[in-house]
Amino acid sequence: MKKKTIIIWIIIIAAAVIGIYLLTRPTVLGNMKNSYTEQITTASDISFSG
Repeated sequence: MKKKTIIIWIIIIAAAVIGIYLLTRPTVLGNMKNSYTEQITTASDISFSG
């Protein structure tokens, strides 16, 4: 009975951690396909396929 409770708590905690990660993960702001003539943001995270 105690093992079932521990397993249930581990599953709940893992689901909470995954949920928090999915809500707070950084998003990509741009890519290398477009050309910008002026600065869009003060801090940009640009990704590209290499």
